[in-house]
Amino acid sequence: MQLSELPVNAILPELLAKLAGQSRFVLEAPPGAGKSTQVPLALLKAPELAGQSILMLEPRRLAARSLARYLASCLGEKPGQSVGYRTRQDSAVGPDTRLEIVTEGILVRRLQHAPLLEGVGMVIFDEFHERNLQGDLALALSLDVQQGLRDDLKLLVMSATLEGARLAEHLGGAVRLQSQGRSYPVAIRHVAPRANQRWLDLCRGQILGALAAEPGSVLVFLPGGREIRYLARDLEGQLPDDVDCYPLFGDLDRRLQDQAIAPPEPGRRKLVLATPIAETSLTIEGIRVVIDSGWCRRPKVDPGTGLTRLETVRISQASSTQRAGRAGRLEPGVAVRLWGESQQQSLAPQDQPEILEAELSALVLELAAWGTGDPAQLDWLDAPPAKAVQAARTLLQALDAIDDQGRISAQGRAMARLGCHPRLAHMLCWTERRAGGSIREASLLAALLEEKDPFPNWDADIEGRLAQIKASSPIGRQAQHYQRRLKAQNDYRAEPGLLLAMAFPERVAREVAPGRYRMASGRAARLAEGDRLWGQPHLVVAAASDSGGDGLIRLAAPLALATWLPEVQGHLAWQPRLDWDKQAGRLLAVEELRFGQLVLETRPLKSLTDEQRSQALCDWIRRQGLQVLPWDDGCRQLQARVQCARDWLAEESWPDLGDQALLTTLEDWLGPFLGSVRKQADLQKLPLLDALKAALPWPLPKRLDEALPRKLTVPTGQSFAIDYVPGQAPALSVPIQAMYGQLDSPRVADGKVVVTLALLSPARRPLQITTDLAAFWAGSYAEVRKEMRGRYPKHEWPDDPAQAKPTRFTKKQQQRQHS
Repeated sequence: MQLSELPVNAILPELLAKLAGQSRFVLEAPPGAGKSTQVPLALLKAPELAGQSILMLEPRRLAARSLARYLASCLGEKPGQSVGYRTRQDSAVGPDTRLEIVTEGILVRRLQHAPLLEGVGMVIFDEFHERNLQGDLALALSLDVQQGLRDDLKLLVMSATLEGARLAEHLGGAVRLQSQGRSYPVAIRHVAPRANQRWLDLCRGQILGALAAEPGSVLVFLPGGREIRYLARDLEGQLPDDVDCYPLFGDLDRRLQDQAIAPPEPGRRKLVLATPIAETSLTIEGIRVVIDSGWCRRPKVDPGTGLTRLETVRISQASSTQRAGRAGRLEPGVAVRLWGESQQQSLAPQDQPEILEAELSALVLELAAWGTGDPAQLDWLDAPPAKAVQAARTLLQALDAIDDQGRISAQGRAMARLGCHPRLAHMLCWTERRAGGSIREASLLAALLEEKDPFPNWDADIEGRLAQIKASSPIGRQAQHYQRRLKAQNDYRAEPGLLLAMAFPERVAREVAPGRYRMASGRAARLAEGDRLWGQPHLVVAAASDSGGDGLIRLAAPLALATWLPEVQGHLAWQPRLDWDKQAGRLLAVEELRFGQLVLETRPLKSLTDEQRSQALCDWIRRQGLQVLPWDDGCRQLQARVQCARDWLAEESWPDLGDQALLTTLEDWLGPFLGSVRKQADLQKLPLLDALKAALPWPLPKRLDEALPRKLTVPTGQSFAIDYVPGQAPALSVPIQAMYGQLDSPRVADGKVVVTLALLSPARRPLQITTDLAAFWAGSYAEVRKEMRGRYPKHEWPDDPAQAKPTRFTKKQQQRQHS
């Protein structure tokens, strides 16, 4: 297809015409429309951008480099002249570069370093539908720059599958442009694995079958480099003579990547084994057949480490459409999907935005570096979840990266420049400050923790793994990258446990029983019996399974307290703790040196102020539970009445006196009564009812007695206690004779709630449970009267109780009163 025939060219005049008066644009174009190639070339010629540069974001490094090379060739140049690129590990830019293609992390770094983006006229977000975390952050920061610093900066968001109307609305009514796609027909075939058949074996068979039956080259989508290397080895010696096999993934050597995407030599065909890197913005010449495994790797939080790792998951429907379209770029093609046709509909329509499911400490650190403590201050297509943001803040404070107000520290800024998870960045920065520290070990440890454990069947000792990692492996190469980023170098060597403690401070653990550990976070963990770390008094747990009980430790290292304690002095605190000496019946006061919930040292505490005593007792009661307090029926009924008032009189500001709320707020309502407690007998003498009443602000105590009285006076003048239970109707047990002559059932809560009556016999046994007294008198009372007259002849059983006088006496007692 000629460049002039690409569908996106039809909307370029509208885009260029609106550049002068508009600053935000959304362009929707399906794969093959030419948006990644034609749009930036057209914008380079736009008068509105004359003398200014354009930044174009690509989510993938290979796509950025390949696209820059292609666009430069369209201008008869090489990358680094008018068109250049910049990625984390490679760049080609020069003084005359006007179109710079970068990955999202590069833009975030540039914005943090020079937020004015001086000399930049437009930022283009290509393939925004991939919705990775860095892309969302880069767009949010760019919008902030446009709104507050550069109202002349233009933003263009391009997407193949994202809903453009929602995106345009989010961007404040951005200009929305839609291009038609153009591709040749693609025949879709579904081939599911048989029972007990591995999908990789099915994939190999389909590759060989397609190469034998179909002309042209074949592109195979696989989840990652591991599967690519396995298939490449498995296919050796089995391919047709005219077929060359090329792997294609992000960590591959650049020269080999270039070979994979280059056109095949005359008379030759290609088999390209690729990750999702080949889904978008990258055209591989000669592809006629696509074989799709249906799998990809997406960032997921590993609950064992708290770090984000790549997890193999099913692709979405949108992704399967993108992949199949690669077979119809230049001629009719074939797409083979290695799953059943019925399973296609069960795939998610779109990939979930990473921001909604990722661990967000890196994002919150970037925002702190930007000067934004609250993510809500920025515009997000999908706002980061509040719970994940709070968890990130808690971690960053523990790492000394931000303060209590969310402001970034000097340590935090040093961590942000490394571009890795804040845990690992904290470890690397600490190492760098230690006169060079264990640069090699720390870098290797960081790279190991970022990847899936290469030795999952080993015991938990992480040091043994470090010794086995080769420099040429992906982990080894990443470690070398970190070493280059760190400035200092020397021969000092820290133990892996001390390094891990800098990354996982809350995972420092103390042995509490053979093979069982308690971490500073309070979480329990255990070693497999026979593990070589068995018997170590202190560990740092880098990874543990989340089994719902004691997690099994998967990665850890021993920790020497003598070398670790000086490094965490600012996080240590002596705290008083009280416990009961059950035999002596008095309080024992000790002081504990704590790191989180980890007790490192204990010493006797000879004296306590009333405030310290009150706080220590509150802590003890919270551990033991409210049952240690002197509860009686009056206390429980007061608690129940207040909880009922919260339901029945919700328009009023009743405090929560439920057990959990009382435990949480012990210091507020019980603390003032605890200063004089010295022994267990004092605790049992606490005026608990007074303490509970004090929790009710004025005038609620009086209001409670009016609306939900403790007792109810019946027609005889007697008072009977009402039984309140939260979530149920109040109940009143009363002799049946005391209610004669009353038609209306009693009510509480300003008449809103009917009291359930238990009408009792002279023997105080229930005769009837009712909430409608008048209906009982007119109905089933007659049967009750018939039975009770013979059993209790000394008591009144009138024919018409609704008109009778109430009484608490027998017939003879009434006669004596009247005589």
